[in-house]
Amino acid sequence: MDSERLPVVAELVDLDRYPIHEPLNAAQISRWREALDNSGVCNLKGFLKPDGARHLAAEAEVLLPSGYQRTFTANFRYAAEASPNLPLGHPEHCFWTTSSTHLASDQFGPESLLKQLYEWSALTRFVAAIQGKHELYRDADEFQALNVIALESGNRTIYHHDHCDCVVTLLLQEPEAGGEFVYRPETRNSNLEFDIDAITEVVEERPDSVRHIERGAGTLTLFRGRHTLHGVLPVEGQRRRVSAVLSYDATPNRIAPDAKNIRLYGPRVESILAERRGA
Repeated sequence: MDSERLPVVAELVDLDRYPIHEPLNAAQISRWREALDNSGVCNLKGFLKPDGARHLAAEAEVLLPSGYQRTFTANFRYAAEASPNLPLGHPEHCFWTTSSTHLASDQFGPESLLKQLYEWSALTRFVAAIQGKHELYRDADEFQALNVIALESGNRTIYHHDHCDCVVTLLLQEPEAGGEFVYRPETRNSNLEFDIDAITEVVEERPDSVRHIERGAGTLTLFRGRHTLHGVLPVEGQRRRVSAVLSYDATPNRIAPDAKNIRLYGPRVESILAERRGA
């Protein structure tokens, strides 16, 4: 690809380390895919240049006052109550309360560089190659395709599994302390059955029960969220942790149920959907 034809947003990416605008290096892609398959995580530090990360973090900071602040209590299944008849030592009885601010995809206008990065076909092709997908589509849901999640001091992301096979996140701003991404691979098998012993070790915070990965601002991370229990440890300090979630799907044009979008994004989205139903 001719450098003169690169989109403006390409200037945010360290193309010397990650030349996603050029034909992909098969050997390097194979190494990243092997890391993803073997450990459940592919961690690409410095994907964004330092100035690129700062620019996207500043863009998010402008929008965050209009985001939905969601406070909830849940266990690792994201349920508010444990299933009936479980013994007291079962990990479903471990609950956390946390608060986070969410920006939905429709809150990013066409001028948003974060949205332009997400919609850059070179990035989609790059993510597909690491996942070993012949074809990968950006999420069609108008609210869930591109999200930003901010965590203030004392808050965390609760341990959980994802509904999709592979999740892609981009850390825009790291906190002063805490906020580490931690995970335990192979805690749910291909039949979606939980490894209760492993999950118990994680929720009880036993030594060496989780793996930590280093993620400075600008790190792009792919992980097998469906089969990997993962979360973010409590943030410390005045600077909040800001992360973008980039959603892709092997099936085109799939959208989420209205109820899920209302739960994730609150009254603003509920009002939008209600107006459409009444039109």
